[in-house]
Amino acid sequence: MCEPVAKVLRKEGYKPLMAADGIEAFELYKRRLPDLVLLDLNMPRQNGWALLKKLANSIRLPRLSSSLVGRISLDCLRSRASGP
Repeated sequence: MCEPVAKVLRKEGYKPLMAADGIEAFELYKRRLPDLVLLDLNMPRQNGWALLKKLANSIRLPRLSSSLVGRISLDCLRSRASGP
């Protein structure tokens, strides 16, 4: 799921960073301080809920907004990633 989203973001001019799990994601966050964090709630080793709590408690994050979206259609993402 991560790569199709990253491909769409790259096409829009963003530079996505990806992590394999919640622990790696938090370490990456601390090193790179991204402008936006998109996360999966069902990540291995440390789930998205735990990561969201750590991000919310981080002094480096001026504002945190979360959105729980239902299943994103992979077909929709694939069609955007493959282009017109």
